[in-house]
This record gives sequence, structure tokens and C-alpha cells, in this order.
Amino acid sequence: MHQETGIQYPGSYTQNKAKMNSTLKLTAWNANGLLQHQQELRAVLDTEKVDVCLVSETHFTKQSCIKFRGHKVCHTIHPENSARGGSAVIINENIHLHEEIKYETEGIQATAVCIKARNYSIVIVGIYCPPKHPLKKYEYLEFLGQMGNRFIVGGDFNAKNTHWGSRLTTAKGREVLRAIQETGCEAMSTGKPTYWLTDPGKIPDLIDFFIIKNIPAQYLQIEESHVLRTLIIR
Repeated sequence: MHQETGIQYPGSYTQNKAKMNSTLKLTAWNANGLLQHQQELRAVLDTEKVDVCLVSETHFTKQSCIKFRGHKVCHTIHPENSARGGSAVIINENIHLHEEIKYETEGIQATAVCIKARNYSIVIVGIYCPPKHPLKKYEYLEFLGQMGNRFIVGGDFNAKNTHWGSRLTTAKGREVLRAIQETGCEAMSTGKPTYWLTDPGKIPDLIDFFIIKNIPAQYLQIEESHVLRTLIIR
């Protein structure tokens, strides 16, 4: 699964101060092991002209990572240094960025980078939340509180809530929604399934979405193609 976000920054600049294309494209991608699926991701980065990829389930350890030509790779591993979970942000090397904290707990593995714009900065975060951890509101509040005043968090939350388009609401989905509302954030998705089980008798559902803070709703538009979901910030 991957979701794509197009973000327009009037006056955004690359590292060498040359003006960027007005749209910055972000894709949220659940890799389920990035080493094994790197060629698929390379094709998406190239053919879809993706600037920033938010990756869930990298399965990296301290002994493993990956490089993508023309991109920088920032990543966070599972706290036990085992080949499971983890997140990454893969970003075009021409985009000026500052790597923020690596949020590394059993229940949340998140990688954050700060992108500079002319009048403000925005933190872009790739996240993975393993399904077996029943996170509470205070844990999401602690995480979101460290992301700053303006951010986009995208990835696999393993949390269902009809508020963002899931078929049903789970306890985990209720907790993350409470944290979203308490922090003045918004949840955004296309409302379409992002997770397909191998058992054909089970129904697909939506567990991947974006959490947005301090980007006005009138500048947001989410779209979907046959494989990509695009959030446009005008």
C-alpha cells in the first residue's frame, strides 16, 4: 500500500536556493521489509516523481539499511534491534532538510525530518505502529507533542475508526482519535481500504492515514488514482 501527498509551498527552496517545483509529492508506503521490496519502491520513486516517501515496516536493524540514488534515507529501527517494524523517510537529495528525533518505542517507531519553506518549517513524519500494542491516548499525545507545531504524520497506525473511513472503530482507533482531537490535529484519508488480508474471506480495511496539524483545511485536497492517494496542499 502506498499513499501519495502533493504539497505546494509557495517560495520553497532547495538546498542550493534554487526554486523548487511548487508541488512536493509525498508517498506513504508499507514496505513489509524494504530490503526485499526495494526495486518496487525505486520504480515508484522514479515513475511517479516522488519527492518524499514515508515508509512503514522497513525491518531494518543496526546492521542493515539501504541507499537510493538521488535520495537521502533517514530511518528508525525497532527498539530491540530486530528485523521487524521500523520506519523511514526517503527524500530527494535536492530538498533542504533537518533530521528531527527518532521516536523509538515498542508501540511507535517514527522518523521525522523538517523541511524548510520561505515563511515556515514543516515536520514530515513516517510512522509504524505494530498491531499488538494497545496504545492509549496519553502515548499518542506524548508522540504528537514532540512533532512540533506544524506537521504531517503518515503511515500505518494499525488503528481503525470510522472517522477516517475504516469499516469499524476499534479501541486503538478511539484512543488515537482522542489524541488527534485534543491536540487540534486532523486525520485525512481517501476513505478507501489500505490493507488487504491474505484470507479472501476477510474484508479489507483502512489502517493507513495522515495526521495533519496547522495546515488550513482550505489548502488541503486528497485524491486517489488507481494505486496512489494524493493529498494536495495548495
